[in-house]
Parts: sequence; C-alpha cells; structure tokens
Amino acid sequence: MNRLHRARGLAVGLGLLAVMTVGAACGGDDAPATTPTATEATAAPTEAGTAATTPAATPAATEAATPAVDPGTVAVVLVDFSVRATPASAPAGTVTFATRNGGTVPHELVVIRSDSEPGALPIVDGFVDEAAVDVRGEVAEMPDGGEGSVALELESGRYLLICNVVGHYAAGMVAVVTVE
Repeated sequence: MNRLHRARGLAVGLGLLAVMTVGAACGGDDAPATTPTATEATAAPTEAGTAATTPAATPAATEAATPAVDPGTVAVVLVDFSVRATPASAPAGTVTFATRNGGTVPHELVVIRSDSEPGALPIVDGFVDEAAVDVRGEVAEMPDGGEGSVALELESGRYLLICNVVGHYAAGMVAVVTVE
C-alpha cells in the first residue's frame, strides 16, 4: 500500500473518530453515551481490500476486518531492523513469502533452511556467507515501500528469514518460520 493510501486511510479514520467524539460531546448532559459499532469504527476499504479501523474499534471488530490468510502464505514485513513473519508456521509444500519493505532503507529477504540459532549464521565482510548455508530462495533487494514474493517448495523443517544487506542480519533482521 503506498503512502497516499495509508495517509488517506488514517485521515478517514481520525475524521470518523473526531465526528463521533464531537457528536457525543454536543449531545448535552442528558444524551446517552454511545459506543461506535464495528461498522461505524471501520473506514473505507484500502487498496488491498481490507478495512482500516480507527482506534475506537474493538478487538472483535479488528479481527473481523482482517482477511483470512492462505495457510501456504507467510506475510513478511522487513523494517529497520527486524523481520516480522506471520504466521510463524506453514504446511510443507509450496510456501509463498509475500514480502514488503516497511522500512526506510533497502532490504531483501533470503530464506535459509537451518537448525542454527537465529544469530548464529556465519558472517563474512558484514554479510551472511550464503555459500556456507542452505539458501532455498530469496526476494531481491527492495526500496522502502517495495514489495515482492517468492514461492518455494519446502519440506518440513526450520527456516530462517534474513535480510542480507550488509550489516542488517547482524543488526537483528532475522525471523524463524517452521514448516510442518
């Protein structure tokens, strides 16, 4: 989602919250307090088709607005300097890593099969030595806001998702995904 859509969704959500707050405040002392319903707390759909919610949304409303994810897809967000993978497990077979750079600098995603601890991969000149590990695939370097994906045939095991831009792995850009 680009910055314009994020800003527009935030503005719509804040505007809705302001209208509900002002409306409740202007009702007078004898007006009953109101709580927004899930429908009132939900803004217009974003370009991805999910509904953005205002801070007034209840957890149930937020969960209802979250689309179901294909069990063979792992959503990966790379930020400065961490990797977030949701869900943390996937079924064996074709696993798609739908990746977005949510950071402010370029990032990439490298999928490595490994039983090593997340911070224990070999580093040479600031990079993980990809010749010394079991690389299964990658999403090439993306600018901030960039998106990419890779679909891989993966057997059961433990996989490390890393950013292998110089220094990023050492700074903590790693997540663990289990394929069952």
